[in-house]
Amino acid sequence: MSMRQNDSPSTRPASSPEMRERGAERALGLLLLVDLVNEIAPGDPVTAPERWRDVLLRHGADAADLARQPPPHATAVLAAVARLRALFAVREMAELAAHVNPVLAAEGARPRLAEVRPGAWAVRAETDEDGDPALRVLVVGAFALAAWAAERGRIAWGICAAAGCNRTFIDEGRRAPQRFCRPACATRSRVRAHRARLGG
Repeated sequence: MSMRQNDSPSTRPASSPEMRERGAERALGLLLLVDLVNEIAPGDPVTAPERWRDVLLRHGADAADLARQPPPHATAVLAAVARLRALFAVREMAELAAHVNPVLAAEGARPRLAEVRPGAWAVRAETDEDGDPALRVLVVGAFALAAWAAERGRIAWGICAAAGCNRTFIDEGRRAPQRFCRPACATRSRVRAHRARLGG
């Protein structure tokens, strides 16, 4: 995948146009997971289900299908988001396996080849339709992250290293691992480090 000329792997914005174009080809759309974790505040059961629905719609979910489904329970949404954020904090493949495998086993996830859009196919995790919607997204999301890590051969995501920022990101770089969620955080961190050196 090409990057814009001025983007480096450590400062590239997580929601690049190239990635948004390819996101639907992955098991769930990794940017969907990023937005769920970044936009649903921990400990806020009042707005969690509504924000959950808004993110799904923004990432291409069918409004009629969502209307026919029972809304996810707020506690289930917050629990799913917390577990997804825990996956974004993982730094080693063995640790990822220890997190993901129990989730997939407990919920009986079944891999299947699915056409995610005309002409684009991906391996997805299928779960029981009767389960809580938030739990289904957790299972499919865990599968998507595991597949992405296996494809890249490393943990290719993270939580922003900038002070005061805890946003998650997906790393699509092919060189140095990405450390920041967006260029603004990388610039702010460089300025902070430079001032610290001058002050020292």
